[in-house]
Amino acid sequence: MLDIGTMMMELAALSFLSLGAKPPTAEWGSMMSDTRSLMTTSPWITFSPGIAILYLSWSLICWAIRFGTTRIPKAVGGEPMEELLRYDHVDISYNGIPAVQDVSFTLRPGEILGIVGESGCGKSTLLKAAMGLLGSSGMVTRGDIWYKGRNLRICLQERCGS
Repeated sequence: MLDIGTMMMELAALSFLSLGAKPPTAEWGSMMSDTRSLMTTSPWITFSPGIAILYLSWSLICWAIRFGTTRIPKAVGGEPMEELLRYDHVDISYNGIPAVQDVSFTLRPGEILGIVGESGCGKSTLLKAAMGLLGSSGMVTRGDIWYKGRNLRICLQERCGS
């Protein structure tokens, strides 16, 4: 419920800012945004999506208070789940020129990670490094990239060396 509700709230907020669903797709945030000019003459038009958004927000807040939001997912035995992907202080360079510096994060099963930044800041370079697709001019100069407990830097070096 939390995942679907969170996505609905994010989509409503993005649509209200004209960054989400585009017409003719019906969506709460775009409905509220489109009817802002009618608030003085016909305020009831905006009430239904507004009330739905408020109800969903309140439900999510109550759910978060009841169950907590900072829990690390646990496996069946109660142990923390295995890391799916981990970057440990990774630096990446192209032709000796640093492109990405000191990136660290951990991703566990069931989690979603968004990498956000300006154009050219290294988002794609991070992913290419994990897949070994940096090309001849690019290389990971420091740190390690782990996937399901295996060091990808070592795996990729062994593959290229054989």
